[in-house]
Amino acid sequence: ALANSEHRVEAAQRFLEAKERRQVGSEGWARATAAAFNKLIQEECAEAAKPEWWNDEGLKVMSARAVRAAPDTTSANRMRALVLCGMTDAWEAGPRSVAEFKEAATHFDRAAALHTAPAMKAQLAGFAVFMRGQPERQAQLDANKAQLLVLETFLQESRARSAAELTEA
Repeated sequence: ALANSEHRVEAAQRFLEAKERRQVGSEGWARATAAAFNKLIQEECAEAAKPEWWNDEGLKVMSARAVRAAPDTTSANRMRALVLCGMTDAWEAGPRSVAEFKEAATHFDRAAALHTAPAMKAQLAGFAVFMRGQPERQAQLDANKAQLLVLETFLQESRARSAAELTEA
């Protein structure tokens, strides 16, 4: 009942408690872990207490365990995909590799295939497509940053030369 209510913080805590009562690596443990994650990433839970594994590396480990334990669940695949793509403000996500974006796409596809609601299937499939294009977008962004750095360096050097010329004059 809490899972479908607006009491997301309380629901997240109950899912974490359920996770602790389950055998680590069991499907029940994975489902509870993914359910807690899916609550804790919501804005309403921004200030909620987080588990000790709530950091980029910890979430990568937990999501991998969850999807291994429950590979045929939407929630575990969605959790793994969201952790791998790192596109959330729910934790401090570091840079992502091409392999992580590709794996995220695979898990979004799997979650879409498992979901029963057509709208969610479409949304998850759309995320998969977006993830497949992310490495190219990231490469372009990196190239743009490099160009910007060159321009900023040139501008600083030009200003320094101008200041030196004014001082000499």
